Amino acid sequence: MSADFKSEGDAICLIGNRREELGGSEYLKVIHNTVSGLAPEMDIEEEKNLQKAVLSAIRSGVVNAAHDTSEGGIAIALAEMSIMSAGLGAKAKLWNEGHSALFGESNSRIIVTVSPDKLLDLEAICNETSVEMTRIGTVTSGSFEIEGGIRTNHSELVKAYEGAIPERMKKK
Repeated sequence: MSADFKSEGDAICLIGNRREELGGSEYLKVIHNTVSGLAPEMDIEEEKNLQKAVLSAIRSGVVNAAHDTSEGGIAIALAEMSIMSAGLGAKAKLWNEGHSALFGESNSRIIVTVSPDKLLDLEAICNETSVEMTRIGTVTSGSFEIEGGIRTNHSELVKAYEGAIPERMKKK
């Protein structure tokens, strides 16, 4: 299963928990120049259930794309999914507009996209495996927005991604 967005209009869902754990995150390291806080909680049963749900959804053809949130959290995972896609973006709204919801690196969660007509199938799979599912957005034609502070587009994301290393090299 690849991580790139496939179709405009697909639903974007978070499969797994909505914990907001910033301890040891890239956000703290890059923005606040610190590596501190408690590491994200790890529950092996929760992880097993998540993997079972996602694998089932992939094998049954319900999921169009999947990406973990382990490095940089939900905001970075969505940006990476857009960067990998052919000009597609996202419009998302999380349960909380704070940095911990956007950039927290909690374990046991994966972002997936599904065709709108497959949402009930995904919900059924998640219910069968006791895994939380939260619809957080929709794949767009190129705009990229996470309500509460992030607004750009696919082209700007690609430009920032591809220019990161050259820009860093200039500073040395």
